[in-house]
Amino acid sequence: LSRYAEAAQLLTGMPAASLDDGHRHLSELVSAMNIPGLRTSGIARDDFATIAAKASPASSMKGNPVPLDTPALLRILEEAW
Repeated sequence: LSRYAEAAQLLTGMPAASLDDGHRHLSELVSAMNIPGLRTSGIARDDFATIAAKASPASSMKGNPVPLDTPALLRILEEAW
């Protein structure tokens, strides 16, 4: 979690930024830049289970500071949708 706190501090420019501050900053940035969600790319909710299953064994998942299980991946996809 310290990596996330450090990222929040770097993103916001606030030395005491919390994880919530970082999340809020990213959400505001996505909104301000009008970045569309996954649904605009043709991804349906029905695809989430397949995406999560294929993402779990991917080598890129090994670098995550926090392990992401299937329920966590599904929540991330839902938020990004």
